[in-house]
Amino acid sequence: MATYRTIAASEVDADSPVTATLMEALAENPTAIAEGASGAPPIEDAALDTTATTAGETWVQERTALSSQGDVGTYALAKYTNAATLLAGATTSGSNLEYSNVSGTGGVGVISGTWRNMGGPLVQNDVSLFLRIS
Repeated sequence: MATYRTIAASEVDADSPVTATLMEALAENPTAIAEGASGAPPIEDAALDTTATTAGETWVQERTALSSQGDVGTYALAKYTNAATLLAGATTSGSNLEYSNVSGTGGVGVISGTWRNMGGPLVQNDVSLFLRIS
């Protein structure tokens, strides 16, 4: 990872000499910013291109295809087994879930991690779509 170094205003004024240290910072800082190095300013969302390209879609699809059932970032249709109501968007432990199908049967497999309810409010034995977040 590149190292970010703050460049002082006195290093770039008209009377300052160009030094190897300054040139090194000018060369490394853009990479350090892109890598999120310690002390580097963050890249703001507004600076990111939001245009979807074929190459970008392919990149995401290839990485999504590498996911296994239950990985962080994957979805599961699951039955909520806890007695407490679970609101839409709320999170729950995988120990409160069982893999399911649309009829609410299945209940096979241990679910681990933390999951977000992507459907409506749930009561015990309701089925919903869940997103694993950790």
